[in-house]
Amino acid sequence: MKKAAWLGLFIAVALPASAAVHYIENGFIKLSLDDITMGFYLGTCGSCTPSNGRLIYSTTANPQEPTNTSITTVRIGNTPRDASDAAVISAATGADFVTVNKLFVSENIGFQITEKFVNNPGTGVNADTVQFKYVLTNNASYPQNVALRVMFDTMVLNFDGTNISIDNGFNVVTDNTVWRKDDGTIPQNWWDYDIVPLPGFDPNLTGRGHVFNNIYGDPATHPDIMEVADWHKVNTFRQWMTATAGVVGESNDSAVVLWWLNGSAPKDPGYTLYPGQSMTIIAYYGLNQQPLLTTPTPTKTWTLTATATDTPTATSTPTDTPTFTVTPTYSATPTVTPTSTDTPTYTVTSTATPTWTFTDTSTMTATPTVTPTRTPTPPPLVLDLKGNFPNPFVRDTQIVYWLSVDANVNVRIFTVSGEVVREETGLPGNAGYNAWLWDGRNRAQKPVSSGVFIYRIEASTERDKPVWEMAKACVVK
Repeated sequence: MKKAAWLGLFIAVALPASAAVHYIENGFIKLSLDDITMGFYLGTCGSCTPSNGRLIYSTTANPQEPTNTSITTVRIGNTPRDASDAAVISAATGADFVTVNKLFVSENIGFQITEKFVNNPGTGVNADTVQFKYVLTNNASYPQNVALRVMFDTMVLNFDGTNISIDNGFNVVTDNTVWRKDDGTIPQNWWDYDIVPLPGFDPNLTGRGHVFNNIYGDPATHPDIMEVADWHKVNTFRQWMTATAGVVGESNDSAVVLWWLNGSAPKDPGYTLYPGQSMTIIAYYGLNQQPLLTTPTPTKTWTLTATATDTPTATSTPTDTPTFTVTPTYSATPTVTPTSTDTPTYTVTSTATPTWTFTDTSTMTATPTVTPTRTPTPPPLVLDLKGNFPNPFVRDTQIVYWLSVDANVNVRIFTVSGEVVREETGLPGNAGYNAWLWDGRNRAQKPVSSGVFIYRIEASTERDKPVWEMAKACVVK
């Protein structure tokens, strides 16, 4: 069980009790580390909100003292090596960075670690993020395979069972989960925060890891495997397996693990480094500046429209009848004269009743909280031909090249007079380092003669124009 503290990365060697702990601090975050151990914690600055909030794991007895709860492991060949196995060669600390050079002595593999404040990779402003840069170099005279595993032990404020989400601020990971590059499921970002994520509630403090395709800064190196897991399942030094089933978050401890191993499983061989060759891996973790997505609450409004459908009509009817008065006269012939003595009167009665029809024009209006996102510009295709090893060679040689993105790759091999000796398509074309073995044979599958040959490596993608580089290989029989 851990002591209470923060998220961090730890690369450790034995540290004398009297050794001083150094600090780097700017207006956003504070990095506490030792230039020997490379342990550290990360927190917000005193003027930030919340002030001095924990974002990286440290001890409770001394919050400024780095703690080895996050682990970096290098596999050389088939042997996982804890970073503390490497001897410290040199160390340097500046205003916004610390760099330590180490050496795995028995394998002669150099391991340089640099931690540096950089602008937020999601917004391009505010130096509120730490860039972790690892450089592995083969100083031996023979090729060696290497791989890297970095385990971040997460904690936000006092929450050691940090809520961790991927790609959406409230898409919470609750069980140990593994994503892989080869099936395209690895998320570009992960968040951690200090509350149970419910719509309408904002975390007090949010951390964010940029996994790949960041918009600003040096591009993060796309890992081959990413996992979110219970810390207790992944906290072992030299561990070289993904987590077994478990629960993440709330009462359970939580961690994020990134793997770079040139394959989809820890058993894969890793990246081949030839004599003098290096590989660089970059990861980011820091504060989150962009709003977390929330679930909108729809509101309903009603509009009533009334329409009269008939028109009143009026009818009139006389209400009396004329009367006649007869006045006799005494003459020979009586004359009767009828006379109407009254005037008819009329009563007007309205018999129409208006009928009103109501039309429901109700509408549902939802105003979601929208997080504006940028569409990252895909990185351009870059081909860096490293050469062939060994050179000169007798039987076969490895042609090594580096690609900025996945690409289609082919090779053509010529004599110095321009005759095509060999053509191959479908060479390895993953982003990063690749190698193709030339067995020293021509198109007829016969060994070539001694001499100097020129080879041309060409790479292309659906959106990029082909790029190519050339070099010489020498065959000695």
